[in-house]
Amino acid sequence: MGVTHRVLYVGIGGTGVHIGKELEVALRRDLCGPDGKALIRKGGAFSKLDPYQLPDYVQSLYFDFDDDAEQILQKGTDLSTKLIEKNATVVKSIHASGATSYRVAAEMLRADKDTSSMTQLVARKR
Repeated sequence: MGVTHRVLYVGIGGTGVHIGKELEVALRRDLCGPDGKALIRKGGAFSKLDPYQLPDYVQSLYFDFDDDAEQILQKGTDLSTKLIEKNATVVKSIHASGATSYRVAAEMLRADKDTSSMTQLVARKR
């Protein structure tokens, strides 16, 4: 397997985090090899990578309501948090002001939030 273009995976919510984790594990396995050094052996810009580190042009961005997204990414792997953070950014605890559920927060984040009935309802409750 090879990556010929930049990769940005955006995972939203618990399912998005779990899918992204599986994608990262597969990319690390296929690109870095079983010993984690296949890219390093290619040399060039890859020679400065740590074992199992993906190139900088492979990035993941995760958005989750819970604080445990980072633990999900690390669970079941031998990868350090530092290594995971080189290719993944986690935005956690995303709660719109006044949001009490995913549905309410999603509605409040929509582009037409000023006319949204859900936004108006939450604003009246404040």
